[in-house]
Amino acid sequence: MPEPSQSPWQWNPVSHRYYNTATGRFLSNKQMVGLRDQFTTAQQAGMRTLASRLAGGNITVQEWTLGVRQQIKSTFIDEYILARGGRNNMTQADWGRIGSMVKKQYEYQAKFAAEVAAGNLTEPQIAMRSSMYVNSATQAYEVGKQIERGMPALPQYPGDGNTRCHSNCQCTWEIEETDTEWLATWSLHEAEHCEDCVELSGRYNPLRLPK
Repeated sequence: MPEPSQSPWQWNPVSHRYYNTATGRFLSNKQMVGLRDQFTTAQQAGMRTLASRLAGGNITVQEWTLGVRQQIKSTFIDEYILARGGRNNMTQADWGRIGSMVKKQYEYQAKFAAEVAAGNLTEPQIAMRSSMYVNSATQAYEVGKQIERGMPALPQYPGDGNTRCHSNCQCTWEIEETDTEWLATWSLHEAEHCEDCVELSGRYNPLRLPK
């Protein structure tokens, strides 16, 4: 994902949005979520390519594992940075948070790789399950958004696996801010949603967090 500093788009820390320095136009939250999802879709294609190369005997399971882990790492980093307002806003604490999230995905992927090595999965199954790891990077985007606003931790995040749709969650937190509190709304994106997400959209509508 290109760095905002390489384009006319810059981060405005007051509005918590990117704006075009040439036109003054701001990106809406809906557009930001669209960028998040477009990037995830592109990374899914990379996972399918790796599965195809593995099935065709062009790479070993070990090489496939390294490729999958690189896809996971880059997706988590780029989605977090997108929400955080760019690489220049990143701190050591931010990199630590990303590292913790990626490490957890590596642990899951190690068990997955063992199944692949045992020959228990077809190419479509490998591609589908691999894609779930990049889908889970949605949580990195949502955590980065929360951190950028200086908020306390939210109860859970889209894509963190705590809903029935697991990493396939297409929801997002909509954040509003007043002088005394943050108002966080669990927003249903344009997709099919599991019962958990529908329930969360009613429970956190909004969630009020005092400053």
